[in-house]
Amino acid sequence: MIIMKANNCVLLLAAVVVVLMVTSCNDGLTHEPVVEVENALTLDEAEAYFEQTMMQMPEEIRNIGFNELVPKDLVPEWSESVSTHYGNISCLNVPIKSHEHFQGRYMQGGEERVVTIAQKLVLLKNRDTSEKALFVLALIPCYGYEDAHEGEDIADLFVQGGSKNGFSGLALFIRPETGIVFCVSSFINGHRTDIATSSSDKATKARLTKQASRVKFYRVKSAKD
Repeated sequence: MIIMKANNCVLLLAAVVVVLMVTSCNDGLTHEPVVEVENALTLDEAEAYFEQTMMQMPEEIRNIGFNELVPKDLVPEWSESVSTHYGNISCLNVPIKSHEHFQGRYMQGGEERVVTIAQKLVLLKNRDTSEKALFVLALIPCYGYEDAHEGEDIADLFVQGGSKNGFSGLALFIRPETGIVFCVSSFINGHRTDIATSSSDKATKARLTKQASRVKFYRVKSAKD
């Protein structure tokens, strides 16, 4: 395996506040059962929006995999999507395949801890306005949580708009075409304890940025790459 340190821990928040995207960061713990809902996000819509969004990525960025915490060979597994809805938001949780993944390393109690960063796509649609948004969800689990769920896919355990299965750690919502982190949330035992978006106050942003900056991100890829 070859470990390549990511360029920077990008914790810039988007400059423009979009109501849909701010809403999308809600943990959705009051999520409703999935039933037929009007103007819900369909797989065809999601695939088309994904292709449209990724076409906006400059070719030089796409080729060198510059984007922080975004695999450059990201392939959605559309057939494995999980659909949820909460409020006026329709959501698809989409697993991804990639030949590379990311690790997070940080010091805890004088020891270096290494965790695997779990990732998937989250696509959202405002059912009232039909606005859409796409994020790579990067989950940085606490060491204890990863250890307790050894052998499980943490990205599957954390459902946007549904159960968080006791997740403890940080959740970063990243715009894949730019690599910019739009939203950072902290969780303890499945409950969101803090959130920072472009509309958050400076103290909140600073608090979560400090948490995330403790972790050094590394891109891990196979030797053939």
